[in-house]
Amino acid sequence: MDSGINELFEGVTTTRGDSKIVLPPSSFAEAQIAFMESDRLRQDLEGLASASLSDKTPSFPAIRRAAEMHGKNLYKVLEEKIRRDHEGSLHLLEGDPVISEGFSGGGIFYIGVKRRGDERKERHRQVTLMLDDVGNIVEFACQCPTYLKNIAKSNYGKMLGASPSAGDGTRGPQLRGRASNGWSDLSGFPVFSVGVACYHVAVALTHTAKKGRFSVPFKIGTGEAIETLLMDKLGKKKEATIDDYLLTQGAITEETRQRISDGEMTLEVIKHMKNIDGRVQEIIRRIRERRQQDGYSFGGFATDFRGTKYKTTAIVLTRPDGRSAHLVHDYKLGIGLPLVMLKVPPSVWVGNLGKEPVTIEMPENPLQSFGRYVTCFDERTQREVVAIITRPEREILKPAEIAAYDRLLPRQPTLPQLPR
Repeated sequence: MDSGINELFEGVTTTRGDSKIVLPPSSFAEAQIAFMESDRLRQDLEGLASASLSDKTPSFPAIRRAAEMHGKNLYKVLEEKIRRDHEGSLHLLEGDPVISEGFSGGGIFYIGVKRRGDERKERHRQVTLMLDDVGNIVEFACQCPTYLKNIAKSNYGKMLGASPSAGDGTRGPQLRGRASNGWSDLSGFPVFSVGVACYHVAVALTHTAKKGRFSVPFKIGTGEAIETLLMDKLGKKKEATIDDYLLTQGAITEETRQRISDGEMTLEVIKHMKNIDGRVQEIIRRIRERRQQDGYSFGGFATDFRGTKYKTTAIVLTRPDGRSAHLVHDYKLGIGLPLVMLKVPPSVWVGNLGKEPVTIEMPENPLQSFGRYVTCFDERTQREVVAIITRPEREILKPAEIAAYDRLLPRQPTLPQLPR
């Protein structure tokens, strides 16, 4: 059954041309655990477990569930799970995961990171970081299987049968060794070259931050870091779920939030779309083509409706003036067809478009505001925006598709025609 778009990670994202660098908080939470001494970790875990059992509304539900199930054996059970996941090794809990570092000039650092698994089976990991003069990431690379697998997953185009589109074929970042080649997916969206920070890259960046050369975009409390460790090792939660938990807990630093709000970065989802059926792909393609006529271009993916049971991930089209169109397709909304959510920054809404301010907030069920302008928080830009959810224009739909939308949603309104 078509189940929409699968989230892989969510993180602070820097986009340069057809290349994206993504820093998921889940990787940095695990790196934080790696820098803790095992005695302190055990003491903190036992203290949090005891507090969670006595709290009627525990702040750390994974810790409480584990404490109820395993009692005083919790830390021992955690060690067993870590050994299971890492070739019988407890390197993750030994502290000081960095074993070497070097610098070649030009802002390039070489950080040796201890493997979490058995070092007799594979060498420790060599992470390459390239930073600019003010500590911004230019590029990073790691040869671990996880990093390479994440690249393959996040460049989802070939899963959709991607094909070359018009483009100059210019090469992407050299450290990652990938080329752009002008590829696009079946809906015509360009395929970005994506680098996702794995555990080893997060350790290297955390170490570099301790040296004052980089600013980690997250501030993760000890309790939250241990909670995510149990979510991973005992609960087997996927990275996107852990990322969502940390972001909901406010893991982004104020400095980073401001940079996102200023447009230097975004908060994006990395995902693949193999579970979208052909009919929906075709409708999305036509929506994209129509929005391109209004000056929109593909920007990636982002979370919408965080903190509600309707949380989903949208395809994002953006305009240079800050407006965006989120293409939403998720059965959690009760609609098996794509919807369009137009988002407009208040400065554009009032200043450029001359509209009256909107004060009505989006309800928890977003479809209750279908066809009405409301205010909501845009996760991707970390700003309040004016938004409206609509169906695609009738003229881009086939008769059978129009009939399907008419059965599920009112005929009007469709996407409003705002001034360009």
